[in-house]
Amino acid sequence: MSLNWNGDAIKAQIKNGIKSGVTSASQVVEAASVQLTPLGETGNLRQSAEAIPVQDSGSEVAGGVRYEGLPYIRRQHEEITWNHPRAGQAKYLETAKNENADRVTQIIRNHIKGGF
Repeated sequence: MSLNWNGDAIKAQIKNGIKSGVTSASQVVEAASVQLTPLGETGNLRQSAEAIPVQDSGSEVAGGVRYEGLPYIRRQHEEITWNHPRAGQAKYLETAKNENADRVTQIIRNHIKGGF
């Protein structure tokens, strides 16, 4: 009886599952955060949301969501005393991340399992 070691292939499948899972999870958080993002007169803040392409440093896979290009983004996110009469709230990205934490974990887990 012989034993075939496929450790490198298995590690590659796991890494690919993680990368595709992080991509999908980032898209879920992006969509959830846009729904919570304050709606100003132009809608530019909501339109600036973007799921960050997966970064693979070899030892770490990272992804996420960013809002770009507008000078007031950070203040709009952090200022909990501001009213948003048209829609949205402060902490829109943080809330979306926290409310979807279990779902994000499950998405990544499912992508890893899908490789086997």
